[in-house]
Amino acid sequence: MNTLHKVFHTNRLVAMVAAVLVLTTLSCQKDRDYSRPPDNKNSFDGDKIAAFKNLTDDQDVVWAWDMPVGIVGNKFPSFLLQFTKDSTANIFSVRVNGIVADLTSLYFSGTLTEDEADLAAGLVNAFDGLSDSDLREILDDPRNLDYKNWVLELLPNYENFNSEGFYQEERGGKFDFNGPVQVSLTFHNSKLLANLKQNRQLDFDFRILSYTKDTVHLDGYFANSANKSTALLKTKAQPGPFAAGSSVIIAINPVKANVKFVVGGVTVGVPAGYNTCLDFFYKSFNQGFDAKTGYGFLPNGKGTAVAPDVLKSAKMVTVKKALNGDPIEAPAGTVLVTLSVINTDGTTKDIDVVKN
Repeated sequence: MNTLHKVFHTNRLVAMVAAVLVLTTLSCQKDRDYSRPPDNKNSFDGDKIAAFKNLTDDQDVVWAWDMPVGIVGNKFPSFLLQFTKDSTANIFSVRVNGIVADLTSLYFSGTLTEDEADLAAGLVNAFDGLSDSDLREILDDPRNLDYKNWVLELLPNYENFNSEGFYQEERGGKFDFNGPVQVSLTFHNSKLLANLKQNRQLDFDFRILSYTKDTVHLDGYFANSANKSTALLKTKAQPGPFAAGSSVIIAINPVKANVKFVVGGVTVGVPAGYNTCLDFFYKSFNQGFDAKTGYGFLPNGKGTAVAPDVLKSAKMVTVKKALNGDPIEAPAGTVLVTLSVINTDGTTKDIDVVKN
């Protein structure tokens, strides 16, 4: 293979005016009321209480952390926070397993030709020791176009569709609201956030610029942070099924897997130019996030002319459930993944991805 290029990357008038002001003040002085307002409305303490209530009132939801720069390999919000009334926070993530992991899955899928298997093994060896973020940057370097094209032969939508993992990063970290003028959200005892700040990726101390019941806008004090301006987006949709479904789809090789789409007991016809409906889905949908709907797949505009009827009006596709086990060893007839199509008109329809 070609060489892989690594890129890393008083005057008097003033006195007279002051004297007049003093005399005027003394002659008109009235008793002042220094008592505390009867409640916390329109006060800093009131702002803190309201901000805390907004984040913790519904402890069943998670807040997806929307950042300008991805941290765990995804182009959509992949860090999630769960706030509790005892002032602790749990941090979760949806992490890309990585190109190497996906190539390895393809190798063991049993779907590759001998030449394709050799290519997959060669790429895995060439990329050994590289982090996934560095590898993606390397593949975007024009000097490494051959390598990128080889990856695209096996994973034609690797930039936007990957196997995923859902992980608990930290549990029970402390948070509080403070600040002399403007309410700040500060995290404590978080090794993860401390490391991210050290790497200039994300702070652990933020000004709350504004918030609604569904969105909190944050501004970090650390000027050099890549993610100084961020937002928390409220969602009740858990990402676990999405991550599991994505991993199953990659593991069976979405381009060549012998699977079919079944809707209401009827097999969906394969779009012209594609091996299977799953091949169409993998190439025509990217992984993404919607605050109300959660994590899933968004149409990227490809293949619209030949899209199956069940996907023609899709606004987003989510994962309802995924096989808990090895999809390669599953017998024919097994439902590997059940997708839920959310259409632009609000209607929904389920698709079973069935192993032939």
